[in-house]
Amino acid sequence: MYKNLLVPVDGSAHSRKALQVACQLVGHQKAVIHILNVPELPPASDPLGIAMGATNMSISMAEMQKAGEDMLRQFEDYQRSGLELIERLKESVSMAQVEMKPLIRVGAPAKAILEEAANLDVEAIVMGSRGLSDLKSLVVGSVSHKVMHAAECAVITVHWPGHND
Repeated sequence: MYKNLLVPVDGSAHSRKALQVACQLVGHQKAVIHILNVPELPPASDPLGIAMGATNMSISMAEMQKAGEDMLRQFEDYQRSGLELIERLKESVSMAQVEMKPLIRVGAPAKAILEEAANLDVEAIVMGSRGLSDLKSLVVGSVSHKVMHAAECAVITVHWPGHND
């Protein structure tokens, strides 16, 4: 039985099922499940992308300040929506002995998942085999594929046949 797991969630049926599987893996013992939501950064054409490092653009101080304010608003929106998602998921699987800790990171999902797994020294990452952006994953590779090949802990992928959202 595991006592310290990381479950990345994106709202897909596969990530919801992964959280259920994680709860089964810890059983009824005292354990911690870290529930991580990682919204991807917007493209460089958007104010947040500009503020996060688009290097071949020239902008005024006023534009930079506005971009910073927009970025802060977007981060707050990401955090609010991510925490709402995590709370809904926690309610669906509440278990007395299991502490569920919400985490929000913004950026490249695979990189954030791997960094959090290392920082939290988890025994395993339990994640859906498919997320919300399947079309993109056909081109650049799925997040679960990247995590499986780079993680320094066990990775358990959950496939839920018939649920392709």
